[in-house]
Amino acid sequence: MVCNRKKKRKRSSSDLNDHDGGSGSDDGWVRADSPDDLVGPLFITFPSDTPICLTVDDDDRLLAYPIPETASKEEPIIVNQVFVGARLLGTTNTFTFKSVNKKYLSSDKFGVVTCDREAISGLEEWQPTVLDAGFAFQNTHGKFLMVDEIAGGGFKIRADSDEVGFCETFRVFCQARFKRKAKLDKKKKSKSESAINEVDNVRGVEGACTYLGKMHAN
Repeated sequence: MVCNRKKKRKRSSSDLNDHDGGSGSDDGWVRADSPDDLVGPLFITFPSDTPICLTVDDDDRLLAYPIPETASKEEPIIVNQVFVGARLLGTTNTFTFKSVNKKYLSSDKFGVVTCDREAISGLEEWQPTVLDAGFAFQNTHGKFLMVDEIAGGGFKIRADSDEVGFCETFRVFCQARFKRKAKLDKKKKSKSESAINEVDNVRGVEGACTYLGKMHAN
């Protein structure tokens, strides 16, 4: 596998809105295509010649697990391949990813990636970037998660890349019901924010009129 260092194009909001992301059923797994889709159960894969997925074993070791030829490339076959994504409280684009063992995906300053931390610190924080082909994940040190092919045909997960190319682009799948819930929540939030903005605008106009009235009186 040769990494293509050509930078990937970020997807615009219009690109995301044009993508349907589902067949209409709440069952099964669908392609994640926006940061909102990263909240909930996730199946994180990489499209190498032999597709792999992020997996943890019972000893909290992070593995680049080859997906069997007969298995689906879009949904996990064991629970160890599922990570739960969560947006960090008070942020819009900072996430944590927790394994079935309730340990967090983390990266140190040297790019060593593990999944054995029980608590959240800066090392467990990731910022996703939406690309045409999937997602890139940047750690707190400004480096990108990547897949590296090692001797013997195996793969290693690292986070020490300075730019985004093929090796830093992951395909992520989420459960359809969570994807639809995220869309509904976003619509409700949008309506709520519009109402709040409308009230704020009215208050702003009223405040300006009061201020001008006082100036005129003086």
